Amino acid sequence: MIQPWPTDEVPDAAAHADAVKVHGQVQRYKHEHDRSLFLLGRWLGLMHDHHLYEQLGYPTWIAYLAAPDVGISKTNAQRYMDVARTYLETVKANGELAVPGERVARIGLMKADIIAPLVQAHPECADEWVARAETLTVPDLRLAVRAERGEAVTAVQEAQEALARTLMAICHHLTRASDPLAVCDELAAALVSGRSYLALLVPSPGEASPTGPARDKRL
Repeated sequence: MIQPWPTDEVPDAAAHADAVKVHGQVQRYKHEHDRSLFLLGRWLGLMHDHHLYEQLGYPTWIAYLAAPDVGISKTNAQRYMDVARTYLETVKANGELAVPGERVARIGLMKADIIAPLVQAHPECADEWVARAETLTVPDLRLAVRAERGEAVTAVQEAQEALARTLMAICHHLTRASDPLAVCDELAAALVSGRSYLALLVPSPGEASPTGPARDKRL
């Protein structure tokens, strides 16, 4: 079994030199996160688990992440660490990693995090799920994972994913739009429309959530 958190990396967790070393690696791989998801998550894990940030003058983990030369949200830091632990510890019967690091880097942090439970539970199917992640949008991938795990997809969840898909597509156009204000107007209109539809589906307190497919496929 591969050990992603070897104890010899930090022989003395209280040593300032170790904290400086780990911090340097966090900074390095933060700028290469698209190619080094495992490594960034691994070094963040060492910084977090050994409380090395305290040796650098940060009173809390949150304060360290918020530092200008780190600048990683708590949510994303946890994702990086979880992805590193999951994929570095998930091996096939022959002892090889279920998914090579470069393939995980290609699908990105969010998609890697979404399929992680399936990769961990079924290493032999890891290649298949990474391939699906390469072609599916984030909302569609979430739905596929829920279906694979036998989780019922409610009308609200389906509408949420459909709205997310629409908003993501519009935001993608915004990055190269010749008329960005028009795209912003389209985004605002889609958000208002999606919110109105969700308001029809979201149950009042005490009511059961609607099940089955969303009633309106126009989102």
